[in-house]
Amino acid sequence: MNGNKVTEDINKASESFDSNKTADKEKSREAMRSIVLRWIESEDEKIKKHNIEEESVVKDDRGKRIIEARSFDIATVEKTEREKETIHKARQPKALSVKKREQPSGEMVDRRERDIPEFHVTPSLLPRRKVTNGLAVLYSFIWVTFIAGIMILSFGVYKLGWNDPLTNQLLNYVPLPYGFVRYHPIWYSIYRQEYQAISRFRGQQAVSTRLTVSPEEIEGILLRRTIANDLAWSNGLWVTSEEVEGEFDSIASRAGSTEEVERAIQSLWGYSLDEYKQRVIRPYLLKKKLFAVLAANNLLRRKTSEANDLQVLDAYLDGLRASTPVVLFR
Repeated sequence: MNGNKVTEDINKASESFDSNKTADKEKSREAMRSIVLRWIESEDEKIKKHNIEEESVVKDDRGKRIIEARSFDIATVEKTEREKETIHKARQPKALSVKKREQPSGEMVDRRERDIPEFHVTPSLLPRRKVTNGLAVLYSFIWVTFIAGIMILSFGVYKLGWNDPLTNQLLNYVPLPYGFVRYHPIWYSIYRQEYQAISRFRGQQAVSTRLTVSPEEIEGILLRRTIANDLAWSNGLWVTSEEVEGEFDSIASRAGSTEEVERAIQSLWGYSLDEYKQRVIRPYLLKKKLFAVLAANNLLRRKTSEANDLQVLDAYLDGLRASTPVVLFR
């Protein structure tokens, strides 16, 4: 019995030891669980606190930005108003304001100063200095000189009657009109050249012939030539370069050589070959064609005093002068 009792006591002691051990484990687990739960709660509180702080910072930042934007808009409007007022004042005549300044002696004297705005103006709104373009100035100077030269030359030719070699040379480049036949001009350079050529030709003739050349005679030649050109154009007549060269070759063949013709032309009229072809041969051929057309239409009447066809045509052209608008600048 004592042995059984001892065994029971040992079993009870082992059971109590096991129960105590289990209780200790449970307590340690509860303790660990409570520690973990407190740590989780503390972390949650930290996260919530952090989020609240961020929201407050964001709200404060947004409010600050709104305030700054409104301040910027107000400053921009005020600046624009000041700039408009400055431009308005700059366009108006500036008044003189009287201010008093104290001299070293202590006496107050009046000092007139211009009103100056109390605020600074953006440099871009101030009136800019005009930049002078050198090429534009040079271009303007050339045009002014050219126009002034034409005016001086015109005054000398029309009013003062300049007839020197330099003036005649300038007239080859400056087309001053001697007159108009309808809308066809007669240039002063052509008038002077015809006058000099005929005067040269007359000066080499016999003394018994008429040597003087009048302006009316040169005018008659140029008027008849211009009226003949107008009639020829209206009838579809013209002279080609081949016809002019053919006529000149015929003249050269009768004279013997081209050099002989050139020397005679230069001696008699002072023309070059090209000038002689354009001012003598071409008008002559055109008048021959015009005479043929007018004669075919029975518009020409020959008089007993008229020796050849060109004289008949010249008389007809002189008759047309009375009915043709002619303006001459003498």
